[in-house]
Amino acid sequence: MDKNLVLKASGAVTSTTTGSSIDFGQGGDLIPLVYEINVTAVTGTGNPAMAAEIQDSADGSTWHTLVEFPSITKAGSFYRSAKSRFRYRRFYATVTGTSPSFTCSVGVAPAGRYQKF
Repeated sequence: MDKNLVLKASGAVTSTTTGSSIDFGQGGDLIPLVYEINVTAVTGTGNPAMAAEIQDSADGSTWHTLVEFPSITKAGSFYRSAKSRFRYRRFYATVTGTSPSFTCSVGVAPAGRYQKF
């Protein structure tokens, strides 16, 4: 993950979570960016699930869904690609289940998903 574009540092998500706003700079994206959620642990009962999305905003106060991830129920790396017209981004998630906990980090994957540098 690009350390300058981390939308959520590694830690537990146990309830509805709104990440900090990150300024990606003027003018929006020139190319689609690849967003990554890296889930290292999932605990809880009652089928814990996390509904996660990346939101964007022109002014840092009115937020829109940029991209949604499929329901996350297990550890792993999950990717979505999107091109934003707006300057600001943040992570947003809701969790369900009994005592759910998702240990994860969220950010922009460098060079997309290409892993053979």
